Order: sequence, then C-alpha cells, then structure tokens
Amino acid sequence: MLRKSLTIPIIAIFTAIACGTLFLGYFINISSLKDALETREADKANHINFIISSIIDDDIKRLSELSKVLRENLELVQALARYYESPDTLGSLHRLLDNWNSQLEVDMFDLTDRRGVEIYCCARCPVEERGCPGWGVEEALAGKP
Repeated sequence: MLRKSLTIPIIAIFTAIACGTLFLGYFINISSLKDALETREADKANHINFIISSIIDDDIKRLSELSKVLRENLELVQALARYYESPDTLGSLHRLLDNWNSQLEVDMFDLTDRRGVEIYCCARCPVEERGCPGWGVEEALAGKP
C-alpha cells in the first residue's frame, strides 16, 4: 500500500502561491513604471512647450515693436517711395538700412519688395544664407501668419 503524503500537495500549493504573487507583482510594477514614464514625458513636453511659447511670445512682441517703428519712420517711407519710382535708386535706402542694421539686435535683417526681389541683406548674414529663400514671402506680404 502506498503511503499518501501531504508534503507534495502542500509544496505544490506554496509554489503556486509564490509564482502567482511573483507574476502579480511583476505586472503591477510594469504598469506603475509605464504610468510613471508617461507622466514624466508629459511633464517634459509641457515644460518644453512653456519654454518655446515664452520665447516665441518674446520674439513676437519684439518684432511687433520693430515693425511699428519701421512702419512709422518717414525717412524709410520716402526711401521706399523713391525705390518704387525708380528701382535703380537704392543708395539712400541701403545707407538708411545699414545704419539701422548696426543698431538693431537681430540676427537677420532682410528687405524684399512686393515681388519677392531682395532689396537689402544685412552684412552679418553668412554669404550662403543671403538671398530670399522664396517660401513664406507671399504669406508674409499678405499678412498671414
């Protein structure tokens, strides 16, 4: 007669409980790690968005003020009127823009006419970056963002 022992079923039950607990803990940790990483990446994206938005807002404000000054400058209006009457008369306009370019705190200062022809490019621009890139000129002249 075989002697029935309870040792093997008890060990099997304890092993099943231990493995179940191990797998349950593993899946809970994976879920928590995923949630933590998603939260961290969302916070990082929000922080980057805030930084970029503040930089863009500062640039918009500065460029709006510059645009207002340029629009209200009578000497510039007269030089541009002379240019549109005779495109060969760029001397006074270039002198005026050279003076402004030395005083402005901008990296790039270009001027194009309504047709997209470049009238002025600042001397600080590298030679390979000079010239009107072609894209966005029509939108800018139409006042579109």
